[in-house]
Amino acid sequence: MNTTVFVIPLVIAITLIVCLVKKVDILKEFRVGALEGLETVKNLLPTLIIFLTVITMLRSSGALDFF
Repeated sequence: MNTTVFVIPLVIAITLIVCLVKKVDILKEFRVGALEGLETVKNLLPTLIIFLTVITMLRSSGALDFF
């Protein structure tokens, strides 16, 4: 059997146990992490859109055939 079948539930269980022992508000920390992730997406999304647009334009024009 794959060890990954056991690793993921083990990591989740250890995380929950540590949070309970340290008396951390899990939902609050999850919410803070989700907001930080959305902020990161907000900052990266324009760059990714421009990057994908340029790649599509280069493919369509045939400019990538020279490399």
